[in-house]
Amino acid sequence: MIHTQERDRLRTAPNFRTFIRNPRMWREILKTCFWGALFSPLVAMVLSGRVDDPLGYAQLWLEHPRLFAIIPAVGVVWASHITFASFFLRYFLVPKLPLHRQLLGFLSVAGSGFVMGMLTLFMIYFEIKVFLGMRVLDQTSILSQLVFSGIFGLVFALMFASFYEGEVQLRQADEMRTNLERHRLQAELMNLNMRIRPHFFFNALNTLSNLIDSDPEQAQGFLLELSDLFRLSFELGQKGPLCAWHEERRLLQQYLNLEQSRFGDRLQWTFEVDAPDTAPFPAFFLQPLFENAVHHGIGRIKSGGLIRFQARYEAGTWQFTLTNPQREGKPFAFHPGHALETIRDRIGLMNGSLSVDSTETEFQVQGCFFPEALTQGST
Repeated sequence: MIHTQERDRLRTAPNFRTFIRNPRMWREILKTCFWGALFSPLVAMVLSGRVDDPLGYAQLWLEHPRLFAIIPAVGVVWASHITFASFFLRYFLVPKLPLHRQLLGFLSVAGSGFVMGMLTLFMIYFEIKVFLGMRVLDQTSILSQLVFSGIFGLVFALMFASFYEGEVQLRQADEMRTNLERHRLQAELMNLNMRIRPHFFFNALNTLSNLIDSDPEQAQGFLLELSDLFRLSFELGQKGPLCAWHEERRLLQQYLNLEQSRFGDRLQWTFEVDAPDTAPFPAFFLQPLFENAVHHGIGRIKSGGLIRFQARYEAGTWQFTLTNPQREGKPFAFHPGHALETIRDRIGLMNGSLSVDSTETEFQVQGCFFPEALTQGST
């Protein structure tokens, strides 16, 4: 388990190109350079022992105007190098070290921090001496100051490693919660699907039973088409909660062809869909809606009618309207336990909504949903 976590952590660690292009790091460096330049005169006054003689310190600056450029430049060098070293340790070096390997991890973090601290002070000393012609370290105690700086780097590296490990554990816990929520949604969706499919299956068996007595030849064709439809539905169910729009439409077309073998020209339909074929769509979603339109609408009207489906996919969201005629004087009554209630529950899992509008002669279902909520664990 530890080795797996270690591999996952190292796999997500940033490479140097990603690190060096981090805009946040450069913003922080610019901010610290500003404050380093602003407070460098005050720091210089403290280090030079002029705190008790501010007037004399100010006079020194007036006598040597070049201090107005050199002292802030020294502050910028110090601030920029320390900030860069901190980011380098925190966001590049520490994530790449073997933190889970106890003693080796501790030694690698401590050693890296120590070297980074000494190297940072050396670079500051070197650049100020070369470019500004100043010495910021006492020549007689350079080694001790470098060691002292290395100890500071060691402490900060161990602190950064602790912070990073905490962040990794929080991220893993968050990913686990997301995965659990996604699995919960998918399990709930499967449960809702199972509540719909038996309803369709029993209706199909009743239709087949009627056809066997009245038209055995048509019953045989109906049975073959029914087997093809179930094969398609099982294939979609095995792919997960989502499929491509063209796959859902293919299954729906198969269902409507099946019903048309029973209703003939009484059953007509149109599709007006503005969406790419590959747009994600919840599998086996439309068939119960169309089945409702066929059995509670077309099936109760002697002359039949037209089922009209309009939909649009934009910015990851589907919006649709399904309209069908219904027998005048006997409007459809929405009641608990109906397939539409289960469809409404499914849409709820996709951060959507469903509304039903019924008049004397027409029944309409409108809805919108975000299908990828089923894979992202959204609620």
